[in-house]
Amino acid sequence: MELDDLKEKYDRMQKKYGDKSLDSIYFGGCIDNPQICFVFMNPTGRNVASSKSWKGIKAPWIGTKNIWDLFYSLSLIDKEVYEEIKSKSGSKWNEEFAKVVYDNVTKYGIYITNLGKCTQIDARVLPDSVFQKYLSYLEKEIEIINPKVIILFGNQVSSIFLKEKISVSQVRKQQFIKKIKGKEYRCYSVYYPVGNGRFNIDKSIEDIKWIIDNINYYKSYYHSPLGTIVMQSNGNSLIGLYFNSSKFLNDDESFIVDDSLEVFKTTREWLDKYFNGENPCIDDIPIKLNCSSFSLDVYSILKKIPYGKTMTYKDIANEISLKTLKKMSSQAVGQAVSHNPISIIIPCHRVVGIKGLTGYAAGLDIKEKLLEIEKR
Repeated sequence: MELDDLKEKYDRMQKKYGDKSLDSIYFGGCIDNPQICFVFMNPTGRNVASSKSWKGIKAPWIGTKNIWDLFYSLSLIDKEVYEEIKSKSGSKWNEEFAKVVYDNVTKYGIYITNLGKCTQIDARVLPDSVFQKYLSYLEKEIEIINPKVIILFGNQVSSIFLKEKISVSQVRKQQFIKKIKGKEYRCYSVYYPVGNGRFNIDKSIEDIKWIIDNINYYKSYYHSPLGTIVMQSNGNSLIGLYFNSSKFLNDDESFIVDDSLEVFKTTREWLDKYFNGENPCIDDIPIKLNCSSFSLDVYSILKKIPYGKTMTYKDIANEISLKTLKKMSSQAVGQAVSHNPISIIIPCHRVVGIKGLTGYAAGLDIKEKLLEIEKR
């Protein structure tokens, strides 16, 4: 399936869920591995491209002004194009100028779309059930264009796309992972910047600037006595430390090899000490964890397990239960431990079952050897 095939589906859905006097609005911008995919809610009749007489591209926000303040503030559109947008009323946009704008959007490697493509006559709120009808098609869009990062605007869009209840105020600058056909996509939820959300535009800009600053991921390799270890970073902090044999290692082409990062130098020094039988301090490494609050609770306990000692999954579950006053299962703890993104430094290898050693993402033999190193 290609993007043009999706347009035909969106046209049919417009007749069912949109205003019948208007056309569906599709998407626009860079369609070949964009840096960022921006996902808004749904179009309205203020978009002049929704007119049935419009013969040009039918992309979001054509003929509007306020949203382009956001893109200009993020340096994602040229000053000359922005100034011309601000000087024009919606009725003054024509097909040629719309193409100029979206050629400029493409230049900056961004892709703009809506979750729902059904154009409404006004900015009415659509029920979740309508957006749900479009979800699989948006996922197909993303599969085709393959963006590096997805930015979701507002609680409703974020909740439906990520399939969990999202409140933007609670998850600012927090990364979510969305899997589509086995591929992982990095997602962030930000405040809706226009309409009733206009008063939050500064927060949207702040968060998106932070996301852009952290958009690139880097990697380097450490050759340990137990095999190759992949170090991963956002440029400032360590975000991944995996044995090459780990079943949860994501080592695809999106990671840029850079051996010069300071965080990698510090991590190499830490690992040198560890494999020489020393007990280096965990706090020496700047670590950034993108995970649930429950996983963070588990990892904070792992950090406290003394060098050369072990702790059971049940012990960890009991400790969390005391803190939260909620019953916690060893299985839930096991899931969090097995997905620990910072092996060795956050010592998940020190967690064992009641009856002895249990699984390890990089292999039980490596877990055994790590524990042997700490017994020397």
